[in-house]
Amino acid sequence: AIQLNWISEGNFELVANLKSDGYGFKFIGSNEDWNHGVWGLENENSELLEDGHIGNLYEGGGSANIPPVKDAGLYKIIVDIENLEFSINKITYPDELFLVVGSSAADWDPDKTIPCTKLDLGRFRLFTYRVAADGGVKFLPQKGAWDNDWVMKKGEPGTLIVEGEDNVPVPEDGFY
Repeated sequence: AIQLNWISEGNFELVANLKSDGYGFKFIGSNEDWNHGVWGLENENSELLEDGHIGNLYEGGGSANIPPVKDAGLYKIIVDIENLEFSINKITYPDELFLVVGSSAADWDPDKTIPCTKLDLGRFRLFTYRVAADGGVKFLPQKGAWDNDWVMKKGEPGTLIVEGEDNVPVPEDGFY
């Protein structure tokens, strides 16, 4: 069994590679008791799950497996035990990430971006000096192209979106 991460009371999440074949899966509260704390579907279903699927869970040792996804890949699974629901959303992470900013030699040129160091799947790091007056920063998944630039979601600091106009702000001059 793969352990899900606790989000809040009764809510859990997991990022995992899911296959498009096999028996599917269930959620369990313990590896030791398959009669209690087991969540699956109320009835057998052989229809492969689409990206963005939201489904109802049924609790019990006799619950049916949740079928595999239609397209194999990396998915974020969110489970809400309180409301007996789950969702599955396909995600992709770039293999590389670049920073573009006005206070560098690149001067907003996507061909002269600053590469980040990849730490893990979807996790990157870069230490750099930034100047607040330069209008913030953008992240690019590929050098030399503005396509799919990552910026801040309007009014939600800390949340990145693809293709927006709100640069990630730099609050004050310094190393970040």
